[in-house]
Amino acid sequence: MNGKRNALNIRFALLSAGLFAATNSVTAAETPEVDVTGSENPAVTALTEPDSEIEIGLGYISEDNFHYGQYRGLTEEGVYGLLNVDFVNRDDSNGTWLTLDGRNLGLDSRSLEFEHERQGNWGYFLDYAQLPRANPFTHNTGLEGIGSADLTISGVPLRDTQLELERKRLTLGGRKWFGEAFSVELSARDEAKEGARMFGRGTGGAMEFLADPIDQHIRQIEARVNYSGQKLALAGGYYGTDFDNNDTALNITGGAPELAQGTGAFTPIALPPDNQSQQLYLEGNYRFTPTFSSNFKAAYTEATQDDTFILPAAPGNTNLDGKIETTLLQVGLTARPLPKLTLLANYRYDDRDDQTPVLDYFLVTTGSTTTGENEPRSIKTETGKLEASYYLPAGFRITAGFDDERKTRNTSPVRVVSYRRETDEQTYRVALRRSISETVTGELTYAHSDRGGSDFETNTVVGGALGSNLIAPIHLADRTRDKTRLLIDWTPTEPLSFQFVANFADDDYDAARTTTDIGVRTGEYEFYSVDASYTFSDSWEATLWLSTSSNELDQGVCVGASSAGVCFNTTSSPTWAAQLGNDEESVGFSLHGKFGEKLSLGADVQYSSMLDEFEQVAITPNVVAPVIPDIETRSTTATLFGRYELNERSSVRVDVAYDLYRTDDWTWSTFTYRDGTHVFNDPHDDVYFVGVSYAYRWQ
Repeated sequence: MNGKRNALNIRFALLSAGLFAATNSVTAAETPEVDVTGSENPAVTALTEPDSEIEIGLGYISEDNFHYGQYRGLTEEGVYGLLNVDFVNRDDSNGTWLTLDGRNLGLDSRSLEFEHERQGNWGYFLDYAQLPRANPFTHNTGLEGIGSADLTISGVPLRDTQLELERKRLTLGGRKWFGEAFSVELSARDEAKEGARMFGRGTGGAMEFLADPIDQHIRQIEARVNYSGQKLALAGGYYGTDFDNNDTALNITGGAPELAQGTGAFTPIALPPDNQSQQLYLEGNYRFTPTFSSNFKAAYTEATQDDTFILPAAPGNTNLDGKIETTLLQVGLTARPLPKLTLLANYRYDDRDDQTPVLDYFLVTTGSTTTGENEPRSIKTETGKLEASYYLPAGFRITAGFDDERKTRNTSPVRVVSYRRETDEQTYRVALRRSISETVTGELTYAHSDRGGSDFETNTVVGGALGSNLIAPIHLADRTRDKTRLLIDWTPTEPLSFQFVANFADDDYDAARTTTDIGVRTGEYEFYSVDASYTFSDSWEATLWLSTSSNELDQGVCVGASSAGVCFNTTSSPTWAAQLGNDEESVGFSLHGKFGEKLSLGADVQYSSMLDEFEQVAITPNVVAPVIPDIETRSTTATLFGRYELNERSSVRVDVAYDLYRTDDWTWSTFTYRDGTHVFNDPHDDVYFVGVSYAYRWQ
């Protein structure tokens, strides 16, 4: 739906309510004459008779780039067309709106939405959007056939190439009201994705560069019926999806002999298969009394995947015949038994039942941890929530809650790492909020979570021998988590306001299956942010925000272990700790205002810095842990604009943007594929954008 039109409706309703309240707050003798027709009320006129506008111009990008223009469609040096359209028409006689909203129509990141609606009766819309995505890497490769399903390795001399993706989305929808209680909504969407993305094949160090062809369609359709009564509100409907991949397999010619022929051949390679899903759902809420209400939802989904295999697999089976049935049930209750006490209870049941047949898809079973059989992934999740909130003296409000989440999974005993069938996590939380004064409000929240579950089951290898059981996967490991959040809102004066947020989290894992503490051990997270805004006058305002965050993860790494899960911890098979970290800092500043009635100016500056750390600490004596350099990436974007009103209906605008990108990412600089392909990430992107446009407004 059109955001501007809906915003106008909301603002008009609020303004009307405000005028009604104002005119009824004085006595009849004091009631002034208020003209709400719009003839003498500019605020009402702007809402009931909004302007339409068309803007046309030219923009220039100073050089090729793959960061600033990555999603804007501005990656190549040159001149671009600028075109925006905002057409709004309202028929006062019957309350019918007609809108057309177009953005970036001269760029590959364009969007266009048409909507026609008679308020409270009917409405329909047509929405088109296009989004490009340029891969920021340059590939120096000899791969031939990029963008198609037939590739030849080293088919032509090495040359630079860029991989790009583009999404095109078309949505059609409508709504019809039947009186005040019933309405029906219909929508259909088709999204096409085309292009190519990084891919590869190989084992160990024998990696060869490939490009995955993307020629896909995602179709969605939804039909929904709504009912709204005095106590009961209901919505039910159907939601369906269909994924269609026009390329079923990737066929490769050439390359390393061991990768292109024999029983271990990596050609053809299957691409994502077609699949579809259907869902029926019913949701709503019921108000028993003014202080006691409920909400609920029930949904059933069936997802299937029966696309034909590209090669013979299991005897007599030409497709996966995949099928997953998901049942969702949810109910919630909210009550206010006392004026100061609010209670909440919620239960959610989600059963994902994978009914895909289990078959042996390998003609020859190889490997100690692979049986050749597919593994269905069924998971049942039950979540319960209890919460109470009470207003205390001195302006305090305390909220306490308890959450319980239980997950049950199916799994195969032949696995690489340990596993457990059930996990159970309880969370206790408490929040204290208070209006410290008329200008300061604060809130402090603390939550403690404890995750455990059923006993870890020892995995085995093909033939029944004991497998490696050193590591518990991070999503299954026992864990305690403590989270704290502090929020302060401060308005020292009417034009000045601040908001401060601090988040802390500590994780402690009991992940090891052995005394050497292999696996994830601890995790820490910190986040701080400050937002400030200041209104200098009716014409000028400024905002400033700062944020910093830190993530740390400590885990034990074992190089070499026995099949029984024993870490050797020797100089030839050492143990060390991998201490990973990520630090981010961001700052932004915005200043907008007007000089007189004709000149509007604005400036926005954003800076961000990200540091990735890979510290390795040796645990085994006489062992030197590998040194992995840090990676730092910095980005600065500054934009300026000025708009000058030539007259009541026309204006000119100038936009200037500068983007600076720096990185010392070494991950690709020393790596070369076996076929000779080299991937380059430009460590220095420096680009300017200048745009000049003319706008004309009318009613």
